[in-house]
Amino acid sequence: MKILHIGIVGAGVAGLCAAAGLARIGHRVQVFDQFDTPAPVGSGLMIQPVGQSVLDIMGCLGRAKDLGATINDMHGTVEKYPWPVLNVAYDPDGLTGETGLAMPRSALFQVLMDAALAAGAQLQPGHTVTNLNIDINIPEKRRLTFENGKESQSFDLVIDAAGARSPISPITAKPLKYGALWGSVDWVDAPEIPATRLTQRYLQAKHMAGVLPLGTPPGSDTPKAAVFWSMKRDDFQVWQDAPIEDWLNMVNHI
Repeated sequence: MKILHIGIVGAGVAGLCAAAGLARIGHRVQVFDQFDTPAPVGSGLMIQPVGQSVLDIMGCLGRAKDLGATINDMHGTVEKYPWPVLNVAYDPDGLTGETGLAMPRSALFQVLMDAALAAGAQLQPGHTVTNLNIDINIPEKRRLTFENGKESQSFDLVIDAAGARSPISPITAKPLKYGALWGSVDWVDAPEIPATRLTQRYLQAKHMAGVLPLGTPPGSDTPKAAVFWSMKRDDFQVWQDAPIEDWLNMVNHI
């Protein structure tokens, strides 16, 4: 196998996962990100079985499961409607053992960063990438330009994992019509919200409230949950300006 020198732009979930996998099989990997100190952004997420198989290949699925929460099913109901409109179990017949794995983004970030560093990848914080340059004389070589005007060394391969607002992608991101407000809170046992379920409530097709168990992230002794509320982007300012009691009454209504 030819050993490649690989540059990765972005130390999020995708960038760190790529770094861990590529370094693990022997490639020379450098990851560049604008942050000065590694830190995740975002609330909870759910890793599907195929994603868990990737973590397993990289040797970090066990640690991810220790930090996360096992999700056996997803369940959603609509106000005043007697039957669930979302009722999906990962392994309803007990044949495969597959489950979802929910965890805080911070926990997944830590698992992947540790895996990448352990595999030999180099993390380069404080590097804001502004451009990708291809050497005219050696087209297979690529260099990154940084905000301070300096350039990286040449890479055999550059992977863009900087997300929707990537400075080196020709694709222009379009804002989504719907988004979600979210927060991470301590888990509280409640019979109607099982600790192994993604639970959602819908107000027609306008709003969704949800609770996702997250497990216990690094540095905490208390299990967490992500709570979220969907709305149109255009409605955010109206929601923000209204008394919080208006929103609480709506949440209680569903």
